[in-house]
Amino acid sequence: MFEHGRPLMEFIQETGMPVPKILAIAAQPALNAALRKAFTQEEIDVDALQRIVDQIKKWQVQIEFPETEYFLRVHMQGLTRQLARDPSDLQLMGKIDKLMELLKSIPIEIVLWQVQNDYYVLAKTVYPEYLARQRQGEEGAAIWLEAFRKLGERFRFNLDAVLPQQ
Repeated sequence: MFEHGRPLMEFIQETGMPVPKILAIAAQPALNAALRKAFTQEEIDVDALQRIVDQIKKWQVQIEFPETEYFLRVHMQGLTRQLARDPSDLQLMGKIDKLMELLKSIPIEIVLWQVQNDYYVLAKTVYPEYLARQRQGEEGAAIWLEAFRKLGERFRFNLDAVLPQQ
């Protein structure tokens, strides 16, 4: 219904008239579903996700809380658990980083404590291994360390306090 009504909504908005509430109400479930779907794609289309976020802002759609927050949180937790199983996966680390960056543009606060716990465990167990590899001259270690630090910033960590110093 939203997709069919959107051109009419845009026309009404362009004329300066208020959009009928019934049309705006149809946008909420459609845009929340589109948001959830966009975040779970194997290859995230950043432009498509940005268009969804722009539509959410344009039509002042409320994010369905707690349903959408829960969905996004569980999805992120699954990704960080996957990273805990294979911490060398730089591609997965990049995907998590990209998702965290996109989450900042959505008007919703995601509860990150489990994701942060997973990161903390990696910081205390795997990070020191990569520091040692870097000291031994392993080429990929520095790239991994930089990606891991960047992820820690996204997870709102005080990296000086959490990560062992070089």
